[in-house]
Amino acid sequence: VTSASVAAAWAPETDRMPGHERKHSACSAACSHQSCCSAQQRLCAHTGGINVQVGENADCKLKSQEGNASFVIEQQSNVGSLGLVQSSELICNASEVHPTQGPCQDAAFFPIPTWPCTVAWGVGNQIHSQSDHNALRLSILSMSGSEVAVLQCLPGDAVSEVKRQLSRITCTPGHEQRLVFGNRVLKDRETLKASGITHTHATLQWIKVRPSGVARNLESQRRSHSPSKALSASLAEIVDSVMQTEHVLSESARPRAADAAMAITPQHRGELINWMVQAFEVCHFDDSMLHSIVLTLDRYCARRASPIEATAIQKVLMAAVCTEMKLASESEYPHGHWQDMLAHLCHGHLSRAAILKAEFDILRGLGFVVGIPTPVTFLREFATRLDEAGTVDNQALQLALFLLELALFEPEVQYAQPHMILAAGAMSAALRALDAPATQREGLVEDLPIYCPDLHSMEDAVLDCEESLLKHWLMCSTGSITCDRFYVQLEHKFGCSARHNVSRLSPSASLKRFLLARSPETSE
Repeated sequence: VTSASVAAAWAPETDRMPGHERKHSACSAACSHQSCCSAQQRLCAHTGGINVQVGENADCKLKSQEGNASFVIEQQSNVGSLGLVQSSELICNASEVHPTQGPCQDAAFFPIPTWPCTVAWGVGNQIHSQSDHNALRLSILSMSGSEVAVLQCLPGDAVSEVKRQLSRITCTPGHEQRLVFGNRVLKDRETLKASGITHTHATLQWIKVRPSGVARNLESQRRSHSPSKALSASLAEIVDSVMQTEHVLSESARPRAADAAMAITPQHRGELINWMVQAFEVCHFDDSMLHSIVLTLDRYCARRASPIEATAIQKVLMAAVCTEMKLASESEYPHGHWQDMLAHLCHGHLSRAAILKAEFDILRGLGFVVGIPTPVTFLREFATRLDEAGTVDNQALQLALFLLELALFEPEVQYAQPHMILAAGAMSAALRALDAPATQREGLVEDLPIYCPDLHSMEDAVLDCEESLLKHWLMCSTGSITCDRFYVQLEHKFGCSARHNVSRLSPSASLKRFLLARSPETSE
């Protein structure tokens, strides 16, 4: 299809049309030629795009750079067949429309550009404009040493973009790829420059990994008869990247245990948590609310330069509750409900204006960074992963929640390790205490590198955390530490049938089983 043939066929009518109508008419004419389907005609007419039929040996010339510019492409190969067509890659000011290869679409639609652009060709390698003097040449090798691809990228390109290009070549989704440079696993969110790739040529190792158990569980629901479950399967391709981001965000905001006690005494902190345990259970708050509020308070206390006055503690607490209710879903706390809930929690002793002012002070102190993932966030993801085989029950989840809420009272336990490890240790301890199959704990540790590929000795870190949680449980139950007076409320909360009476299990028996499994010779 050439512009000459289109112009000859449509000149009598298009000459009488306004400029924008002539453009749409010319597109419709090109789209109606020979093998173009009706769907392509509609797309071209509605988008104002240009119908470009391209073969592998096609020549492309840029005819005009005006506002309604068009391309003249002389066809040198047969595009009427239903074979494979390699579409062109349009590069405009360092932006690009990447080529695709698949069953013949007969046409590629591009918006008509109004600025200088060039047309580049390529099957495997993405070639940028020659004006990109800082371009990087990446040689991608497999584990066996064979060449997977050679890509030309920019230092500012994200690692996720490189994976996206490799996806078209290897047919491997981005979340199943790992790129290694030197001895470091590259992170999706980082640019190539930030990853240490600064030379004009670099060699990366490409590794295809098994998707996480969470991703596999979501993917298995794709054909579910339940619409909500089938819809959740759309998250399978991005869930692993989301989990990595959650871990990074959690680590960036995790306070030090010593700093969390700078602005408030351990006694006042324990009393606040103990009050929240009781009040939130009566108000039927989600378990995640307690952990989110404690994390917000500890982060705020860690950033304060002076202690919080005893008379202002209640106001600060209500402000943190206010923030977390606003961050929750609209269905859980609709407008008007959270206002009533605040008045109920403080028994009308604090005005809404005073609470909102304290909330602003907290947000400003935290740099307006809230909604940080908590150990409960990771715990529920682990439960989803273990549910892949349909064998995990709610009892293990409730026991792990019980251990995590016990840890809230002791900052040294709560913040001694990444919250991802803390949640994994709680789940591992729960599975061991309930005598679950060893394969479930092994599956739990298997997914941890998804969160943080750089963390070494992952299994040992989980075992150390598990031991710490079990010992803390034992000391709380026997009154060996100062926070034992708050243990009664937690024991009552998790001692009901709805939570499978998990607080009535024996901490000493659970700890003995752990020690026997970890060091059989020492235990004997």
